[in-house]
Formats: sequence, C-alpha cells, structure tokens
Amino acid sequence: MKITGLEASMKNLKGIEKLAFEKAGAQALRAAAIVLRKDLKANTSLRDHSLKQLAKLDHPYARRHGSISIHSPRSYKVHAQTGRMRSKAKFTKKGRGKKISYKIGFDYGAVPYARYVIQGTRVMLPRNTVYLTAMQPETRKAMMKAIVRVMGAELRTGAALRFGV
Repeated sequence: MKITGLEASMKNLKGIEKLAFEKAGAQALRAAAIVLRKDLKANTSLRDHSLKQLAKLDHPYARRHGSISIHSPRSYKVHAQTGRMRSKAKFTKKGRGKKISYKIGFDYGAVPYARYVIQGTRVMLPRNTVYLTAMQPETRKAMMKAIVRVMGAELRTGAALRFGV
C-alpha cells in the first residue's frame, strides 16, 4: 500500500531517529565551538602595543588602577607577544548523547602564563577573555548561524518530505 501526501510526510518526520538528531546536535555544537575558538584567537592577537609601550602607558592592566585602562569597551583583549597563547586556544568535547558539551579555553600546561592573564594575579587585573569573547554580539550571531547551518543540513537529509507520487 502506497501512502502519499501529508500522511506520508508525517510518517517520515516521526521516523527521525533519536541518534540522528543527537548526531546533528553534536556536529552543530562543534561548528559553534570552532567559531568561538576562531574569535578567541583573534581576541588574543593584538599587536598594537609592545611590552615596552605598555610599560610607558603605566601598565594599563595593573590592579593599582582599579580597572583596565586600554581598549575600552573590550578591555579583555590580549596583546600577543610570542603568539603562544593564541596558538593554544583549544576546545575539547565532553559527554555523549544529549549531554554533549565543549570546553573552550587555553592549554595552561603548554602556556602557563595564560592562567595569569585570564585569572589575574596580585598585581594584574583578570581578563575573562573566553567568556567575554563568547558574549560578543558578532560571535554569538556567528555561532548561531553555524548551528542553524549544520542542523539544517543534517536534519534535511534525515527527514525527507515527499509529496505526491
């Protein structure tokens, strides 16, 4: 017996397997993590001031000032000296199935000073670069676009709608 039209479409939609949806979701989260890592690398790549110039500016990240006095309103951006911190921005997948997530940050083992930049020290103010990069409107928009693009492509192939014949 051949089922056509709306009834067939509904049957096809119900046939989307949980596994296919979870796979699409995992791929979409990965795409968003890639976007965030790219923007994080951009925010840790400033080259407009050398260490000597920052010293002449009276160390704008010093706690004694009470707040960061450079690159406002995006004072969480980081000046690159060697590029090691930028190169060690990473993401790792955690969990499985519906409980999948990505941890995004820096490899503190490879670049120990990244911890001091992010968390601060007794003399330097912290810059929560990872979180604040994720909150940038253009980053959030790009991450959502990546999710929609991947989910759309994956779910279109998993749930074919057929009308007629």
